[in-house]
Amino acid sequence: MPWGPVRFIFEYGPPSVAADFEKSPALQYEDPAKKSRSYVEVMASKAPPADRKPKTDADKKPADAEKKPKADAEKKPSVEKS
Repeated sequence: MPWGPVRFIFEYGPPSVAADFEKSPALQYEDPAKKSRSYVEVMASKAPPADRKPKTDADKKPADAEKKPKADAEKKPSVEKS
């Protein structure tokens, strides 16, 4: 499930990185009117396809279905002490 866009917020980075992006067209602001909290979107979010329906409890496999029984050949022979 996507969380949202990944942003590099210049407030938390070194000033030299912010200077490199000062005139970049990728530079954005959380509040453009105040030009506060400048950032660059590193990775965009992607919504799931519309034709894909969300999973329900009925679609999930039971936990036991994932476990595979071990073959008899893999069992260790038992050693009896006398």
